[in-house]
Amino acid sequence: AIGSSPFARFGRRRRATGDGKNNNIGGRIIPASARSFLRKQEKAVGVDTTDLTPGSSTDDVVGSPSAELLEAVVEPVVAEDLWDRLTGREFDLPGTVAAMARTGLSMCRRSNREWVEWKPADKITTKVESGDLVEDEVLRDGEVLVYKGNFQKAGYGSNLPVVKTRSVLPLAPVELAELLMDSSRVKTYNTMSLGRDDVKVMQKGINTVDGDFGDGETKIVRNLTDPPVTKKKFVCVTMMHARPLRPEQDKVDRGGYLVVSRAVGGDMWESDDDSLTRNEILLGVNLIQESLNANPNECVVTSVTHVYSPSVPVMLAGSVGVKGAVDFIKDIRKLGKE
Repeated sequence: AIGSSPFARFGRRRRATGDGKNNNIGGRIIPASARSFLRKQEKAVGVDTTDLTPGSSTDDVVGSPSAELLEAVVEPVVAEDLWDRLTGREFDLPGTVAAMARTGLSMCRRSNREWVEWKPADKITTKVESGDLVEDEVLRDGEVLVYKGNFQKAGYGSNLPVVKTRSVLPLAPVELAELLMDSSRVKTYNTMSLGRDDVKVMQKGINTVDGDFGDGETKIVRNLTDPPVTKKKFVCVTMMHARPLRPEQDKVDRGGYLVVSRAVGGDMWESDDDSLTRNEILLGVNLIQESLNANPNECVVTSVTHVYSPSVPVMLAGSVGVKGAVDFIKDIRKLGKE
């Protein structure tokens, strides 16, 4: 809950003005330039993202994101000039979150090379890609497949590598999804975390269907970490969203859950503690699917991680990113066996 730790606080809220004729989502007035984007998302995901009718003047709305920002914030990597203009309110809109979920799914697909060029990061993954080993057999044996990628398009953090892993974890899909979304349990698998707070909850319940905020659970969290290699403490402000997979619509071969994370731009959720250094989860995806062998207590996870940390030199970001991704899998496996 807000206020449960010294680094958690509400950002200052800005009041939107206008004539109030239904051009709103959850009581917020939406600029006219953003409405066409929201309607596109409604058609794409089948979610009623907005209750908009013409007639509201929104020229004097303060802090509301434009259509340009709403479209940019859901790309795999955000143009740097647009990242600097983010308001922190982009994920207040269910259509934006639904689009972010589709981006996360696309980043997990083998066929998606538009944004990232993936390369195996170890010998076993290289053998799987060459056909010398069978992926499903390797995963059943407990190996972790690791890929490093470089973005093909420029943007904020595009100079940093992105890491993808595939692994089998000893938890049912719903158990892992609930674990990742439960802020009170972060320290059970992340030893560097000093605590994570839910600073804003749009909708609770990862199994919610057709809720006021679409499907699943969505919230903004603040996580404080204390890495052992530095005396500094770090803070991440992140949008997190989890929902059930829809195999036919999502074009996946098995059911399960999708968990997507993205750093929240702007400064409305900044901490009052100036001693904290801000890290950013530029993109986090966990595609959690049912077991390969119908084991209800296992899941197959494809994870994509793109992180910016000012304490890590660019030349070391690849190796640090791979280690962090593999350590996460080891920690979850250890937790699942307890």
